[in-house]
Amino acid sequence: MKITLKPADKSDLKRIFEWRNHPLVRGKSFNTGKISWGEHVGYWKKRLCSKGKHSLIVVADGNNTGLIRLDRMRESGDYEVSIMIDPAMHGKGVGTTALKKTKEFARKKEIRRLHARIKAKNIGSIKAFEAAGFKPETYDYVVEV
Repeated sequence: MKITLKPADKSDLKRIFEWRNHPLVRGKSFNTGKISWGEHVGYWKKRLCSKGKHSLIVVADGNNTGLIRLDRMRESGDYEVSIMIDPAMHGKGVGTTALKKTKEFARKKEIRRLHARIKAKNIGSIKAFEAAGFKPETYDYVVEV
């Protein structure tokens, strides 16, 4: 399966909204509540023009299958990485490969460290991050890029 990343734009908002509100995705998120379309659009209007934030669509064999978010952490200048994969693609290695591609993207942007916060019960994400080279630290997973 060929995995690539492309910058997210307004045309991706409907699909991101569907992924975000899917019960399986919500259950793995820190914010498990449903969001309204208005909240979603408001958030993305700000996000798409914010410095220090990168939003990347995961493309698997030509199909949009997920989202990677990179957010600059104020204290350190490192970035926090979040991933959301279409539940229909869970367990197929898409997340691991997308995270490896994210590390390549980070190197090109001269980002030195990526952090990820993962729920302890989210075994799929833990496995994907570890397979992509992230190492557990005190409260999150970290990788030097």
